[in-house]
Amino acid sequence: MYICIGYNGNLTVSFSKVHALTGPSSTSFAYNDLVADPACFDVGPTDAANSCGIHLHSLVNPDLDACAFGNIGGHYWVNASDPWMTVNYNSSAGFVQLDDRVPDSTGKALVIHDQTGARIACTTFASLDVDSLRPLVGARNGEVPAYPGYSGWLIVGIADFQISQLIGSSDQDDLLHLSWSSVNADHNCFGVTNPAANSCGIHLHTGFGCPSDAAGGHLFPIGGVDPWLIARYGYDSFLDSRGALILSDTGYSVGTPAVLVIHNVYGVRIGCLSICGSTSVPFSDKADPGAINGYADSSVTVTCNSGYSTSETDPTASTATAVCDVSGQFSLVTCYPVVTEAPTEAPTEASTTAVDAAGLVAPTVALIAAATFLIS
Repeated sequence: MYICIGYNGNLTVSFSKVHALTGPSSTSFAYNDLVADPACFDVGPTDAANSCGIHLHSLVNPDLDACAFGNIGGHYWVNASDPWMTVNYNSSAGFVQLDDRVPDSTGKALVIHDQTGARIACTTFASLDVDSLRPLVGARNGEVPAYPGYSGWLIVGIADFQISQLIGSSDQDDLLHLSWSSVNADHNCFGVTNPAANSCGIHLHTGFGCPSDAAGGHLFPIGGVDPWLIARYGYDSFLDSRGALILSDTGYSVGTPAVLVIHNVYGVRIGCLSICGSTSVPFSDKADPGAINGYADSSVTVTCNSGYSTSETDPTASTATAVCDVSGQFSLVTCYPVVTEAPTEAPTEASTTAVDAAGLVAPTVALIAAATFLIS
């Protein structure tokens, strides 16, 4: 980042990535590994305007560099009120959901303020315009089982953990969005950047479950660049660990099995959660589960193809529940062919006609059988 012209302090600012997602009616703002004013981490923002702010600013001249001298304008927004007034940082990672949509933010100035509200650093911002976030696996709340072999005292839990895909232009199809309202793990991840590999990491790994040390390395395509190196959780002075990430080229999609692994400050694997994927499950070839995912101990509904039932005795039972277990696989759902009996034909009657005395045609019913005619 560039030091703002006019700032004479000794603070330096850096971060690994900052992202904004502009959706149909809101903007999500996320950052990771932020190094800025320590007072904002230790104490938090004050009542001063822009205290500990991390904001998008408009440009005086859009043809010039966003951080050029005199080119940074006021906060950038398009609706009736300024949505940035309450946006600030107090940890190295953060996530903000703005109520207002802030479109066309690419190329604007991202400005970091110190605790007094002074502008201390600036960089050119890039945003992703998306139509929606498609959840790839449902939100997870609760305890994350200890990683096999971990015998420490830390107990891991997560709240509102969500893995989604960004839905927008075709070049965004492989962008993964992870968000959480809380990660209860190693509180030593408060405001520090440990050089240890995977320090405070929150990653998707290859593998098929957590009953043993089965999780492989980080999940990404062979020959690609590891996108998980920046994926970390952290805490502020109030132990708030809300965060979000946007990662590219992970190779993860709906239907893909994976293992969620959470690390402590030293990079040790401390938590492990299986994520089942339908692409690895031997469902009946007469069932069409589609592309589905589920956490361990969660369940999904599987529907049999037309003409098949999940019950040998009930032809109307077309759906069944598949449970994701700790081994990383859904339970098998079998679909049986529905057997239908041929309809039984009832005896038929033949109709003949006769002419009565009045010359009217009246139907006479004659049973199909041998007939005896009496002549008198």
